[in-house]
Amino acid sequence: MSYGTVLFLFLALLTSEASATTAPTLDDYGSLPTTSQVSLSPDGETIAFRRFEGEKDSLMVYSLANKKLVRAVDVSAVTPDEMFFISGKQLVIRASERKKLPGFKGRYKVSTAFTLNTETGQLEQLLRPGDNVYLGQTNVSRIIG
Repeated sequence: MSYGTVLFLFLALLTSEASATTAPTLDDYGSLPTTSQVSLSPDGETIAFRRFEGEKDSLMVYSLANKKLVRAVDVSAVTPDEMFFISGKQLVIRASERKKLPGFKGRYKVSTAFTLNTETGQLEQLLRPGDNVYLGQTNVSRIIG
């Protein structure tokens, strides 16, 4: 067995023993996972994931090739519903929020898709009101192509 495999098994054993001896609290059941929505770039060199710590919700982009954090975007104001790479450097993020729409009663879940250039950090909304896109048409449910 390699050193990495032995280390992994040792850490797994420690984690399982620690969790077996401590009873979970109510906060453990209600808390969000620390890491979720992991996406791998098509070239396999970059991963993106959602990182939740305390009240801070971030989208992280990590270079596997260079072993370093490339980009971090605060997404606390919205709910990231999904994300996926469309190229080695372009990430699509579909996020939603509950808000009031002019001319309608109540609050509605409105989602919007963005592209994030992982090299420059430029975040661009895909559908924007204007140029034949009306305010009610900016809601994105699924991106097919």
